[in-house]
Amino acid sequence: MPSTLESTRPAPEAQLTFSAISQDDFSAWRTLWLEYVGAHRETMAPHQHTLTFSRLCAPEVNLWGVLARCGQQPVGFAHFQWQYATFSPEPSCYLEDLFVTADARGHGVARAVLEEVRRIAGCHGAQTMHWKTREDNVAAQRLYDRFAERTNYLTYRTSLV
Repeated sequence: MPSTLESTRPAPEAQLTFSAISQDDFSAWRTLWLEYVGAHRETMAPHQHTLTFSRLCAPEVNLWGVLARCGQQPVGFAHFQWQYATFSPEPSCYLEDLFVTADARGHGVARAVLEEVRRIAGCHGAQTMHWKTREDNVAAQRLYDRFAERTNYLTYRTSLV
């Protein structure tokens, strides 16, 4: 994990601390992760949860994570990765997952998590940060519309199996 993720940093707007996800965080992360997956109405094989966590902790894998805590209580996370593009010499940061517990919503936690990922991305030379959200996630879109510019790109997906 890059050194800029290893320090714990206070976020005064919500009395939060952020830290890089590490092996010691599995139990806390898993509780949040299962809530996140359930909110997306997704099902996953149990080994996928463990695989995802192991990727977050493996420095050779391009998948990073931060855990947000209010005191000792985990209240959210973000997972992200670096991407390289044909149109830019610098990497961009793709925010893959962002989750905040229901109790922490509406208190600036999601915005603070976005700001923390933006800070980390900037420290690593990324020029942009981008992400997707569900069309029906209107609450998140209200935040995102204040935080970033909405693009006019659509996402397409095809199965390879």
